[in-house]
Amino acid sequence: MSEELTDIIVGSGVAAHAFLWTYARNLQNNNLDLPRRIVWIKSPVLPTCSLTSTSIVSKAGLQRNTSPFGDQLIDSYELFNNHFKDFDSVEVAAQTHLLHGDPEQFNKRYSDAPSTCLIVQSKHFLKELEEEFLQVFSSNIEIVFDTIICEKSHSIQLQSREINFSRLFLFLGGGNKLYDKDPGGRAVVGQYAQTHIDLGDKGFVQSKGPHNLIYRSIDKKLLLGSLDDKADELGWPVLAPRTHAIKAFLKDFDIKLPNDLQWEVYSGVRHKGVKRLPFWGEVRPKVYSVHGLYKNGYTLSFLAAQQFLRL
Repeated sequence: MSEELTDIIVGSGVAAHAFLWTYARNLQNNNLDLPRRIVWIKSPVLPTCSLTSTSIVSKAGLQRNTSPFGDQLIDSYELFNNHFKDFDSVEVAAQTHLLHGDPEQFNKRYSDAPSTCLIVQSKHFLKELEEEFLQVFSSNIEIVFDTIICEKSHSIQLQSREINFSRLFLFLGGGNKLYDKDPGGRAVVGQYAQTHIDLGDKGFVQSKGPHNLIYRSIDKKLLLGSLDDKADELGWPVLAPRTHAIKAFLKDFDIKLPNDLQWEVYSGVRHKGVKRLPFWGEVRPKVYSVHGLYKNGYTLSFLAAQQFLRL
């Protein structure tokens, strides 16, 4: 493999997929000058949180010109909505907001909230993205199932071998806390419960404060969550399921359900950035990172990719 013009992408979650999908579109549109060899590292050891996410994309509660981060959230929402709302794995769903907290503050935030949001079936969404960009890259991409151990100047050490790069892009998510060059922030586990039930052909979301009841009509799944566990002093939270705590949220929602539903709890570790802010940019010479996306990975990933590829 040539050592020149080799881009290494590390990660298998939505941030890595968003980057590769955007990269491929730029190649199609002739917006990239030089062809590069792409090596995509997907770890079989560290699970991606992107596959254990309730994956709601909503504009509710967002206002422009309140903060730079708020503007990023709106820009990334619009980017996602423009490109992906017609994907087979994405559905438009009715979203209602139930009173939570101070009524005045609640009305101020949600009185003009959109009546719909998007629900993403995460596994199939990532598959759709991958199918699209692999068609573009063809033989110019090598997929390696391995785990990055450490990073050196212009090379990375995997469990099986060392690979040189001209640019390195890190999409490690919660795995940042296990990396030898930890960027700070915290690893926070999120949990939600899921069951199978047929509630019709139209998806819906009921939101109350930080909790959501989500009906995904694509695959007839009802999701309830999420529950954050911030006991992360050791850097990687314990993933023990808290089934009863999550199911206790049901009393907050306006819905009648059978008592014999079989619920399963799913956990994922997210990276919460310094001061709760996301980061994307160069962290060392020719090394770039996206981290701290926390609960907004399905939107901020595409904004980060778009801005990365202007480098």
